[in-house]
Amino acid sequence: MALEQGVPTGRYSPENPLPKGSSREEVYNGMLPQLKPLTNKLPLVGQKQNAATPDVAITLQSWKPSLTTLTRTPAADGKKRC
Repeated sequence: MALEQGVPTGRYSPENPLPKGSSREEVYNGMLPQLKPLTNKLPLVGQKQNAATPDVAITLQSWKPSLTTLTRTPAADGKKRC
């Protein structure tokens, strides 16, 4: 899921899904529970680094521009990768 979808920044979550009836809702709302481990971790990283959650999400996306599915990031599955 790309940064523009608003999920990594905390804008959307299982508790606050994408708008009903939109094409994005059909595609992405089912993924929101899977992304919870990552979206829970981003604010913690931000607190440690004195940064806002959206800033952490942007840094993550900048660091790995080819990142398209956030469920494969180290924060989501707990595995460290180089």
